Amino acid sequence: MKIALASVALAALPALAIAQDAALEAPAEIMKTRSSVIDLIDIDTKPERVVELVQEAGYRAKLHRMDDGQIYIDSSASGMEFQIYFDGCEDDYTECELLVFSAGFDFDQPQDEMLASVWNQTKFTKAYLDDEGDPFLEFSVNILHGVTTANFTDTLVWYASELGEFIDHVGWNEESDSDAARIRVTPT
Repeated sequence: MKIALASVALAALPALAIAQDAALEAPAEIMKTRSSVIDLIDIDTKPERVVELVQEAGYRAKLHRMDDGQIYIDSSASGMEFQIYFDGCEDDYTECELLVFSAGFDFDQPQDEMLASVWNQTKFTKAYLDDEGDPFLEFSVNILHGVTTANFTDTLVWYASELGEFIDHVGWNEESDSDAARIRVTPT
């Protein structure tokens, strides 16, 4: 019986060696994966990386820093400007936890509250009307502890697609006076 157990133990040694080799390779794979993660712990360098990702996805992107330190990116899709705000940050706008995609529409007349209500029943992005009755389309992305760059790019493309649908939903192309989107400088 002892010989049989020893044979089984010896037979398992190559598998154990392979498992140990794989464990030694794991940190390299983890580091490779981490390099493709967006995590805004160091706000001084990371917003530029978000700009690069937006541009790599085929959208224009320009980083802005306001006098109070707030950071946002201007971009556009479907002929409509939108912003990506860095939110959930410390008072000095470091260690941000959220990216908020936002587009606002400046209509001459207040819009019906039902526009947002109907939209919100079937979409992941969320619509609301501001205090002047102008519609906004937003989507917040939790980036605390990081999201992969592939996930970020997919979210960007997805937001841009729903923004195109929202333009039709609110009848923005039917508005005759202005095609300029309001740029909101503070997130909600």
